[in-house]
Amino acid sequence: MRDFLNFIFIFLLIGLSGAVVEILARKNFLSMKTSRTVFFFLLSSFLALTFLTFSELAVRLLLACILIIFALFFLKENVTFFSVIKKNANEFLFFTLTYLFEVLLFNTQTYPAVISFIVFSILLLASGLTKPASGKYLQITSDKKSYASLGVVFSVTFLALILFWQTGAARWFDFTGSLNFVYILLASILTAFLVTVFYAMSSKGSDFLTVPLALAVLIFILMGKQDYNLFFNFSIGLFLAFVVAYLSYKVEFLTLSGAAATFLLAGFIFGLGGWKWSVPILAFFILSSILSKVRKKKNTDVDFYFEKTGVRDHWQVIANGGLGGVLILLNQMNPTPVYYYAYLASLAAVCADTWATEIGTMFPAKTISIITFKEIEQGISGGISVRGTLGATAGAFVIALSGMFWTDASLSYFLFITFAGLFGSVFDSILGATVQMQNKCVVCGKITERESHCGAVTEYHRGLKWLNNDLVNLAAG
Repeated sequence: MRDFLNFIFIFLLIGLSGAVVEILARKNFLSMKTSRTVFFFLLSSFLALTFLTFSELAVRLLLACILIIFALFFLKENVTFFSVIKKNANEFLFFTLTYLFEVLLFNTQTYPAVISFIVFSILLLASGLTKPASGKYLQITSDKKSYASLGVVFSVTFLALILFWQTGAARWFDFTGSLNFVYILLASILTAFLVTVFYAMSSKGSDFLTVPLALAVLIFILMGKQDYNLFFNFSIGLFLAFVVAYLSYKVEFLTLSGAAATFLLAGFIFGLGGWKWSVPILAFFILSSILSKVRKKKNTDVDFYFEKTGVRDHWQVIANGGLGGVLILLNQMNPTPVYYYAYLASLAAVCADTWATEIGTMFPAKTISIITFKEIEQGISGGISVRGTLGATAGAFVIALSGMFWTDASLSYFLFITFAGLFGSVFDSILGATVQMQNKCVVCGKITERESHCGAVTEYHRGLKWLNNDLVNLAAG
């Protein structure tokens, strides 16, 4: 009963704050930018409060689901009321998803979620008061981020974390660990730096997901345990990840956004997983990149069909390795061997799919549709060939080999990982042949994943318009 009353109270507070901010914006008492800042500041504060007032997981999940439904509603084009939320619908949706994820991750130990939402609310206020420096921007993805805003994110995050721990405010929640100033100082610097990188990479409002979620996870990993060995290994892992990302960018394996994503993803995997988790993803990345370079020299004709070729951007990095990053974090929070086998299986799937494409299209070969078994042009999504199938098998087997030293390397292990990779590759091909978006060239009439072909904009042909090759690869993993 108490949770129910608290739920009604918080829900009314969120609705009332949205209504008040909307009225003030329409009366021109607040600018749209200020209205946005005030609304999300209040929302972040109220969401932090739910972890202190709700005792049941079901109540938090109920609030999360209701907020997500409202967020999806505001994405509709015909919504005209609550213009403050409507004009920031993407940010509202990302923020409600953040709340859902943190509810699921931090149900028993809530201090990372509470602190992350409070720090994010402070960040919103500080960013709202900061005027971006003209002409000084960093662009990693589609959105430009001013160096002034990057500095605000780093400094505010750092100072807020220091204050939370040094004043003992973290103990107001359910934090029961030790308070060592030197460790807190180092961990706050590292956390602020990584959060700033996540912010720099975010686009189209996704910083409302990446920043608070990264904050919560890093607070749990670094602040909660206060383990110098963990901090040292994590720092070394990040340094090695930077080296790999930088060199890959220089040799044109990765774009700038791909290098930034690789730095974050590999940093967590190297730093938290050691050689056990690092060797498989390095084997996939290095060997697949080499194969891609070789294939481009042997057969460039099929590039006309692919949405992206050769140099990987951040979406391709996330599609191929993002699930691995999630699994290493879950394993860090609740260690179990299942996560490692899932990690190898997902890598085997994306490696099998990549090798099937690169080896299967390295030379001209007969290609058939996985659905109709009729011959199709080489390079079209959903096509399979004998050489490509052998390539997929080899790719999956390589991942099995890369993880054999940290598992029970029995025959059943190799069969399991290899079959998982092949299954993922087949699933990828089925999606490619049925629901993946395909366009048609208005000049030559060929089917392609690209938005332009033969110097002209392509027209929609079939499939789900939002389901591109990156999402298909993610689904296969």
